[in-house]
Amino acid sequence: MRWWGWGHHERRVPLTRELGAFLADTLGIDGTLSPPVALADVRLPNIELTQNARVRLEQIVGPAWVRSDDVARITHGAGKSYLDLVRMRAGTPEGAPDAVVSPASHDEVLAVLAACAQERIAVVPFGGGTSIVGGLAPLRGDQHAVISLDLGRLSGLLADRQRRGGHARAGARSMARRARPDARPLPRQLRVLLDRRLRRDAVGRAGLERLRAH
Repeated sequence: MRWWGWGHHERRVPLTRELGAFLADTLGIDGTLSPPVALADVRLPNIELTQNARVRLEQIVGPAWVRSDDVARITHGAGKSYLDLVRMRAGTPEGAPDAVVSPASHDEVLAVLAACAQERIAVVPFGGGTSIVGGLAPLRGDQHAVISLDLGRLSGLLADRQRRGGHARAGARSMARRARPDARPLPRQLRVLLDRRLRRDAVGRAGLERLRAH
């Protein structure tokens, strides 16, 4: 997904003359395009995460999964609301996380949260990155730093035979592509139902609001 908007680069829909005329007549705009700034020109705040806190997080999830490069911070610093996209395209996001941390298990999530509580680090959960209600704003409040807790590695579906159901992990987006190889197969009707639910809810909310995360 584009860091400054919706959709993918290879699926760009050009602004046709007819659409431009419609926008001019309906909204009173002239159709002038304002391209986004270059990624390298996005202005980011200084990183406030201490070295001690970074080492603790790296010990939990591995050094490769604690990122503070510009791309990681920019792509995890805002959702996809109108105001988010306007700021992103202008290169002036409303802050950015000091690091992006990607746990791979339930236990790692708990350990990261415990470490953050002790180090006074604010945590912002990140799923599909499509929040339109400010849910991804990297607000640190009175904490020393803020991280984005990327749940993308927590993918897959877990079968619950006793309850004749299943649980979608927090990073699940598509049953067809993300199912865990060690998960037991689910009944077809349940797979269809969960797949619809995932497509509708999990992409934007990472399963945190309506799906039971593991």
